[in-house]
Amino acid sequence: IKQILLNLISNAYKFTSRGGIKVSVKLDRTLREASKSKRLIEFSVKDTGYGIPQEHLECLFQRHRMVHTDESRRLNSKGSGLGLMISKKLVDKLGGNIKLESEENKGTKVTFTVVEKKEIDSQCKPTGC
Repeated sequence: IKQILLNLISNAYKFTSRGGIKVSVKLDRTLREASKSKRLIEFSVKDTGYGIPQEHLECLFQRHRMVHTDESRRLNSKGSGLGLMISKKLVDKLGGNIKLESEENKGTKVTFTVVEKKEIDSQCKPTGC
């Protein structure tokens, strides 16, 4: 999770020249499995950068894929184009999902969810835990 967040925050920082970056974490709905429960943890990194054209969104999870625009060149964004691909592979290994939403000149939001490792005993009463 640490590496995924580092990749996403690094991208947001590189491509945001004004505004800001917001990182958030929330516990999401509970998954029920037999008598045990697990929660989804949702992470998101949202920036007010220059955004990504819609036609490039899908290919960004592939190796060495970067969007080169006048703005990215102006920001001198250097990178290998591996950060999102590595992040997707790590999220997949954790059994989660990752999605990217972006609008040109407004910013980008990357959200990923993973299943909490520890099980929550559904028989556990709040005062007995």
